[in-house]
Amino acid sequence: MFGGLCANFTRLRPIVVARDVPGAREYDREQAFRIVRTRLPVRRSAAHLPQMLARAAAEAARSRPAVVLASHVLTMPLAMALRKPWVGFLHGSELGAGWSARLAPRFLPRADALVANSHATADLAKRIAGPRKAMMVTPLGVDPKHFHPAATDLPAEWQLDEAKVLLTVARLDQLRKGHDVVLEALPSVARRVPNVRYVIAGEGPLRPELERRAATLGVAERCVFAGRVPERQLAALYERADVFVMPSRAEAGSYEGFGIVYVEAAAHGTPSVAGNQGGAVDAVLDGQTGLLVNPRQPSEVAEAASRLLTDDLLRKQLGEQARRRAKNELTWPKIAQRVEDFVIAAIA
Repeated sequence: MFGGLCANFTRLRPIVVARDVPGAREYDREQAFRIVRTRLPVRRSAAHLPQMLARAAAEAARSRPAVVLASHVLTMPLAMALRKPWVGFLHGSELGAGWSARLAPRFLPRADALVANSHATADLAKRIAGPRKAMMVTPLGVDPKHFHPAATDLPAEWQLDEAKVLLTVARLDQLRKGHDVVLEALPSVARRVPNVRYVIAGEGPLRPELERRAATLGVAERCVFAGRVPERQLAALYERADVFVMPSRAEAGSYEGFGIVYVEAAAHGTPSVAGNQGGAVDAVLDGQTGLLVNPRQPSEVAEAASRLLTDDLLRKQLGEQARRRAKNELTWPKIAQRVEDFVIAAIA
C-alpha cells in the first residue's frame, strides 16, 4: 500500500524506512521518493521491530518531518513519541489478533487521524478509537500498468488453451483465503463446466495440504499449483483467467482487510467471486464487478463460479464494469491524491 501511495504523492515528500529485501535496490532506483533500508535477517519477526523503529527514529531526528505516517499499529508508539502530527494507516487483520490488537486501544485514540482500507476496517477502528476520530476510508489501488495487455506466454504444461480458467492469487499460508472451499466446490463446477481448470498462484506452507485435498476430492488433474508467479506472467494469467475466485472468510480474528488482488484482476477485465464479509465487500461490488457469496459454503462458491463460466454475456458485462471501475476510481494516482488531501487537512 505505502509504495503505491508514496510514488504518487505530489505535495508530500515522503521518506520511507523499510527493511532490506531481495530486489530492493532495483525497486528503489525506480522511485522518486527516498527509501532508507534497514538490514535485517531474512525471516520476519516481531523481534526485529526495535531495530526498524530505532532506524526510523534516527532518520526522523535528521529530517525533522512535518507529519509522520505510521504504516502499522506496531509503528504507532514511535509515531506518537516523535511529538509530531501523525496519521495511522489500518489494514484490518492487525486489529483483531496478536500484539497489534493489544496495542490498538492505546494508540488509535491518540492519532491525529486514521486511514482505513475498507469500511469493515473502519468500523472496527471506530469501536477502538471512538466514532469522532478523524478517519478516511480508501480502497487500495492498482498500478496503471495493469491496464496494458501482457506480452508473456503461459507455460504449455498448464494446459489452459481450451480451458475455462478459475484463478486464485494468494500466499498459501492462511486457510481463510478460501483455497480449501474452492477445492470443495470444484467437483460441482466440473459437472457443469467439464473443461474447467483451477490455477493457484502463490507459495506457502499450506501447499502440501491443499494438494492432498485436491487429490482426495478427485480434482488434482484440474488444478495447477503454479507457485510464485513472476509479475509479467501474473499479468498474463489475470488476462487469461475467466473468473478470479477468492472466497476469503473471517477466522480467529483475521479477515480480508480489502484484497488488492481483486482490483488487479478487475484491471484485466476479470470478474471476481469473493466472500460476502470483511473488506472484500468494498473490493468487489456484488452484481456489478463480481459476485459475493457465503465464503464457508462450497455450494455457493460453485454456483457463482459456474454461473460466470457458463454465462458469457454476464461474465463479459461484469468484467468490463470491473475494469471500468478500476480505471476510473482505483488507480494509485487517484487514491494517492485523495489520501494526500486528507492528510494535509488533518494536520492543518
